[in-house]
Order: sequence, then structure tokens, then C-alpha cells
Amino acid sequence: MRVYGSSPLYNYVELVFRAKKLFIIAVVIGVLISGIMAYTRAGMYTGTAILFLSGYGPTQSGSEHNFSLTSSNNIASKLEILNIVTKDPNFWNSVIRDRGIDQRYPKMSLTMLRQEVRKSFSFTRDPEGNLLEITCRWKDPSVLIDLINSFYTLFVSKVVNYETASDTTERMLLESNYHDYNNKMQKIESEKRQYLSQHFWEQPSFIGANIGNLQSDLSAQRQQKAQLKMLQSRLSVINKQLAVVPKQIDIQYVERQNPQIAALQTQLTTLQQQKNQLLQIYTPINPKVESVQQQINFVQQQLKQAASPGQSSTNPSERTYQYNPQWQTLKQAQSDTLQDLATVQESLNNVSGQIVKDQAKVKAVPMEEKQLLNIDRDYSLIASIRNNLRSRMEIARINERTDRILHAKSISMAVSPQAEPINARGKAVLLVLLGPILGLIIAFCFALGAEALDHSLRTPVEVEKYLGKPVLAVIPKIQSEQPERKRLPGATKPSISS
Repeated sequence: MRVYGSSPLYNYVELVFRAKKLFIIAVVIGVLISGIMAYTRAGMYTGTAILFLSGYGPTQSGSEHNFSLTSSNNIASKLEILNIVTKDPNFWNSVIRDRGIDQRYPKMSLTMLRQEVRKSFSFTRDPEGNLLEITCRWKDPSVLIDLINSFYTLFVSKVVNYETASDTTERMLLESNYHDYNNKMQKIESEKRQYLSQHFWEQPSFIGANIGNLQSDLSAQRQQKAQLKMLQSRLSVINKQLAVVPKQIDIQYVERQNPQIAALQTQLTTLQQQKNQLLQIYTPINPKVESVQQQINFVQQQLKQAASPGQSSTNPSERTYQYNPQWQTLKQAQSDTLQDLATVQESLNNVSGQIVKDQAKVKAVPMEEKQLLNIDRDYSLIASIRNNLRSRMEIARINERTDRILHAKSISMAVSPQAEPINARGKAVLLVLLGPILGLIIAFCFALGAEALDHSLRTPVEVEKYLGKPVLAVIPKIQSEQPERKRLPGATKPSISS
């Protein structure tokens, strides 16, 4: 004979019947929600574009440009740029306005349209390859294609701007210096024309070796000041880049025998690359080359110590960090620039002292001749510096255009987007079927939660379990067949008279 309330299945059935209203409401809500989701998915189109990412940068063989399909640093930088631009509201505004998409939806505000466009995009990268998949869902197929093409065009432009920032900065700096010296040259030309118009009958004479020495020293002083200004500008650019470039980069989980040896080998490879680059510019006895060679010798000595039997160890998989090669390159450039600044400053101080001595020797020179010679000297000096800046500016422009073209080619659209309708019929049926099931599950969870919060005793088994007293009898709840009449306030209960 089954004891009342002892079966778990009976308890669950009783729970369902007690909360039947909750179950009915949950099923109805689930059907409504699934129906709405199925309706909204109808009439949608999807389009996918596949981008091929490739690395780009200088090589050790002496060639200026090289594409590498396995350059993880450059591909990682492109993915970081993708992460940045997808979080930038201004970028999405540009995507919408690039093809006039905002004009096709005049009733929607730009903020609302931007949110819808951002939610419609999804990005997937092949972890073993260089492919980036861009997927977009939209109701209008023509707008869908325009959105993907606009995103691709602006993303490539952002990547090119980020990766050629140093070339652009150098070109703008040279243009600014060129315009400054060009204005100075025009001013000196005006002064010379005015002087010749006032002293056309005078002929300049040979002043002597002292004037020649003074001119040479002044020319050297101006050149060193210009070089000092260029080095200071370069140092400012390097410091700004160091402020935003991370010092260390995260490497995924790897298996290796000795992380110290791997780090030293990476550092040795970087130093050898720096040495090869310096040898293309300087001789082996240059202080910069010797400094890098000393670092290479020191790293090789550390490698020998780490490879000894007492130093070998085996570590399990772990997340490691290494210095960012870009940060190391910038740090080395900062050190070289500071060294060059100190050298130029010392040379400038020596030349300034020599100029003071030469000026004392030419005080007896006629003022008119000296004025003309100063004008000619300044004109020649400014002209040579301006012409030098102009040639360097043209080279910088060519390099910038070349780098922008090559960096733009490092991202190509392997598969163009095609708008395809989403087959939502099967998914709509599945959603409608899953709606009631999901409603039952949610209702059952709420019923269990309410049951857990209800501490009343409902069965004889619970009474004996929690009170420790035997149950002698169970009186069922009997509802009156006739409804009880409502009493007026203040009325007393009727008494039974004998």
C-alpha cells in the first residue's frame, strides 16, 4: 500500500496541478515569443565577404618591401585595428554615410541606424589561416551589399593610415620645414634685390681668409641647428609612439623546454637584424654597430650559460610574455636619437665658440661689403638646405605612396558578398515548437522555486518527518455545497437556542 506523499513522481504531478495557471501562462508566452521571433526573421538576407590578410614589412636581405603570408605581428595588428574600429561610433557613422545609407532610412535617427548596423555585422577569423569572414544580415539586399563594401573600403583605409603613420609624419615634418626655409629664402631674395638696387655702383671685393672661415663656421652652425631640430622632432615622434605601443605582448599557450633560452634566442635574432640594418648604413667600426655587437656577445654568453646541464628544465604549458619587437625597435631608435642629439649639441657648442673668435677678427671689414656677403652667404645656405629638404620631401612622398599601396594590397577581398535570402521556414517551425517547451521548463523552474520557499507541511510523511509525531488520521478539506452568505459588519454569529 502506497503511503500518501511518499512517491516523488506523485509530488511532481501534484506540483504541476497546483501551479497549472503558471504553466498555462508560460506556455502561451513562449508560443508568442517564438512566433514573434519567427516573424521577424522572415524576409532577411545574409551576405558574407572573405578577406585575405597578409603581412608586410622590411626583410633582412636588403629589399625595402616584402609580403609575408605568415607574419603574425602584422596580421595581429590588423585584427587589433578591427577591434578598435568596430567599437568606434564615428567609424560606423562613416560606413553608413559612405554609400548614402542614412538617406534611404529618413525616419530612423543616425544613432538608431548605427546600432542596427553594428548588430547586423559579425566577424570570424580562421585560427589556422589568414582569412577574415565578414557576415551581415539585412532586410534589403542592395543595402546589405553596400554595407559590406563600405565597411571593407573604410577598414582598409584605417589599416593603411595606422600602418603608414610614421611615413606620413615624416612627410608632414619635411613639408613643414621646407615651407619654412622656402619663406626664408624668399625673404633673403627680397633683401638682396633691395640692396643691389641701392648699391648698384659698388662691386664686392675679396675680404680675406677670416671672412671665409667665419662663413664656413656659420654655415656649419646653421646646418647643425637644422639637424638638431630634425633630431628633436624625430625624438618627439618616437616618444609619442612609445606612449601607445605596449612594451610586452601576450603569447598563447606553448610547449617549450626552456623559456629562458627561447627568449634569449628571440632577443639574439632581433639584435642580429638590427646589426644587418646598421651595416647597410654604417661601417663595422661605427659606435652604433659596435654597441649592437656587444649586446649580441652578451646574449650569446647568456645562451651558453642557460644551455648548461644545471640550467635546463622542463615547464608545462604556460602563458608567457615577451617584449614587443615594435617597442624594442622604437626604444633602440630613441637611444640612437639621444646619442645623435648629444653629439650634434657638442659640435654646435664648439662651432659657436669658434664663431665668436672669427667675428672678432672681421670687425674691420667694411660694413657695406660685409652686408652683401652676409646676404649671399645666407641665401646660399638657405637655398642648399631648402633644396635638400625638397629632395627629401619628394622621396618621402614617393615612399608614403608606395607604402600605402603595398599596405592596401595586404588586405584583399577573396570572396565578394552576395545577398542570399535566409531560409527561415524550418527555423520558424523549430522556434514555434521550442516555444511551449521553453515555457514549460521556465514554469517548472518557477514552480520548484516557489515550492522551495514554501515551508508549510502538506503530506503526512512531511508531518512525521519534521514534527517527529505519528499521524493518527487525516481530515480532508470539505468545501460547502452552499455558498456562505456574507455578513454585515458588526453582525454576530447565530446561536443555537434550546
